[in-house]
Amino acid sequence: MNSELQQLDSSSKDDTTSLPLLGLLFIGLVVILHCFSLPHLELQGEEGRRVIAAREMMSSGDPIIPTVWGQPYLNKPPLYPWLTVLASNFTGGSVNAITVRIPALLATLLTGLLLFLSGSRIGRPRAGFIAALLFLLCPVVIRKSTLGETDLLLTAGVAIYALEMLVIGGSKRRKLFSMIWMSAGLSIAFLAKGPSALPFVIGIMMATARRDGISRHRELTWWGPPLLALGISSLWAIAVTLRLEQLGSGLSAMEVWFGEAARSGSQDGWWIHRWEFIAGVFFGYLPASLLMLLSGKMNSGAGWLGDHRYRPLAFSIVVPFIIFLLWPSVQPRYLLPVLPVIAWLAAMILDESFDDRYPSVSGERALSIVTDGIRAVVTVAGVVAVAVGVARWFDESVFTNIPAVAPGEFMLLGTFLLLSTGLPFKGVERRSVEQSALRWILMLLAWSGCQATILLPFRGSDRPGQEVARSIEAVVPLQQQVWHDVSGRWNSLAQVERTLKIVSKQVQPVPGDWFLTMETQQPHLQDGWRTIELRDGIQACIGIHQRRVSTKGKEK
Repeated sequence: MNSELQQLDSSSKDDTTSLPLLGLLFIGLVVILHCFSLPHLELQGEEGRRVIAAREMMSSGDPIIPTVWGQPYLNKPPLYPWLTVLASNFTGGSVNAITVRIPALLATLLTGLLLFLSGSRIGRPRAGFIAALLFLLCPVVIRKSTLGETDLLLTAGVAIYALEMLVIGGSKRRKLFSMIWMSAGLSIAFLAKGPSALPFVIGIMMATARRDGISRHRELTWWGPPLLALGISSLWAIAVTLRLEQLGSGLSAMEVWFGEAARSGSQDGWWIHRWEFIAGVFFGYLPASLLMLLSGKMNSGAGWLGDHRYRPLAFSIVVPFIIFLLWPSVQPRYLLPVLPVIAWLAAMILDESFDDRYPSVSGERALSIVTDGIRAVVTVAGVVAVAVGVARWFDESVFTNIPAVAPGEFMLLGTFLLLSTGLPFKGVERRSVEQSALRWILMLLAWSGCQATILLPFRGSDRPGQEVARSIEAVVPLQQQVWHDVSGRWNSLAQVERTLKIVSKQVQPVPGDWFLTMETQQPHLQDGWRTIELRDGIQACIGIHQRRVSTKGKEK
């Protein structure tokens, strides 16, 4: 009997020892799929502005005031342009669609690695591994990780702070390290997104104080990192303010920051925005959000809200959720920085479900039913994809209403989906929490593979912005500067390999300059001008400027 127990102990130790290696290999597969997604799509969303700011920062050599088309751009702090300039060292010194996405991808991988290492640091490597997978395979992360936007950079900064405060804690010997580490994380958050980081910091501070009691307020590690990070980010704001005063522009970095964070937009459809926010958070953060809401094997009949170990984590999620729920024109991505905490909470619940130490609570069967329903839908989609691929193999003209993806790619898509729903899990109890979670992870891994190898390459084959850029480059000689009064169209114009400046009251083109204008009826251009159709179908004119222009078309 003793020998059998020793064998069991040794086998469990072997499993624990091999888990970090297996976890890193599996997470590495997810990372590779994210990397595959980088080059396919042309610039989208806010990426054009990030590209322009980084290019102009490189050409001007001024890291203090980011500019877009030569005008100060203070809507976001400068951390993302700084990192994009650094990333240009890996892309031959150029700033393009891949360069601008590298900081977001690295922030995603850093957050996943932090979750993984946090589990090892507190003696729960399996929970860290699950948390990293839950984060990296959330649909919103699969999409956002390959877009050059600031959301995941903010998420990484908040995750550094939240995991150290709420999960790891730290001994007295580590207080100085924790202080520096958390201050660095919050500095990243504030320099990436400005005041938008405050709701998350407030939620984490309140959750920590609620857990540790009133004495926590006196500790340096509680109030020190936020103040230090605010001081560091304020240095940039002060430098910008002094510079702008010298230029006499009348702009204020802090006013622009708070205006950007509190932009109200239209109040029409206020309730629609609330429901879109709630639904977007739930479905975009799957499966972590589903596990957190419907499952768990806990020692408390009240569920995870009633467990003292998980209440602080839940509190740090609820506070920013309520703040953003009342925010004008709210979007689900605003809550993205709490996703690592949600993933960690769900991972700890799932980790405990692997151990038969706690009685089941309600929600496990509901989770299984939901999982079986989604599994059935994915299975049908896989069968349809294989059938369409086989049919098109013999006749490419069939199913004309379905996108013209190659037959082999359709069959590969169907194979991915069918494997994710049909692969059996040995040694896992049927209709258990762990079976449902593993199935969700497998389906999301299949979706990530489909997106990286099939869907994004297909969508990326259509590049209207690139066609606009090539049309402009065909007219304007290399090394020439182009003035324009085109409002918006950041992503198209950012792909033009020429220096662009926007017309304003202070600066205007002179006769002989190249000029791209929206005034198509009576363009102020010499003979030889031509029409350029922008990606939204609106036409503009480009040619040699011959007289002074108004600022009617100035971009606001």
